[in-house]
Amino acid sequence: MLGEMYYWIIFYLKKVKTNDMPEFNAYLLMSLLLNANLWTFVIILSYLLKLDLKTVSGDAKVIGVVIGLSVMIPNYFLFFAKRKKIIEKNDQLPQKRKVKGITSFWIYSILSLSLLFIVGVNLTR
Repeated sequence: MLGEMYYWIIFYLKKVKTNDMPEFNAYLLMSLLLNANLWTFVIILSYLLKLDLKTVSGDAKVIGVVIGLSVMIPNYFLFFAKRKKIIEKNDQLPQKRKVKGITSFWIYSILSLSLLFIVGVNLTR
């Protein structure tokens, strides 16, 4: 399913005329979406466990880089390194499946970012 979402990001990025690296930019956007999901989970977990995220604010940059890299490195091998196979596979999908994939891609993208901001604003007070 994530591979298909990667395909749809590439599909839409190819429509941007100034974008000369849609596969790499799609990899970065997939990493951003997955990172947003991870941070949403961390915020909810810290809220439920009554952990104070402000106590680790001095190490926030290090934690951010570690979590960011822990998402980006596997994504490189899951998506960017296999981009040709993913594109070939998803180019052959039937039209009905493509519509379902596009719909789920947009729902996932909008909910991932929206939930991060909603949870971040409401649970980190």
